Amino acid sequence: MDIFETVKSTIVELCSINGDIIDEDATMENIGIDSLDVVDIISALEEIYEIQISDEDIEDIETVSDIVKLIESLTK
Repeated sequence: MDIFETVKSTIVELCSINGDIIDEDATMENIGIDSLDVVDIISALEEIYEIQISDEDIEDIETVSDIVKLIESLTK
């Protein structure tokens, strides 16, 4: 599974959001995700990918693509 699909499935699972509305350009606000949800999503992804994401990086997340790019940069 690629990173986008993992991020998408994590969002669907943790936030009970319809996966059909999630694409890489979707903003957290548009899909109904608040800052606490973002922290939960990031925590789950840190576990999946065995990475650490800084609080500063979490604050910069606005879109699903931001999460994907962040994980790509930390797993290379």
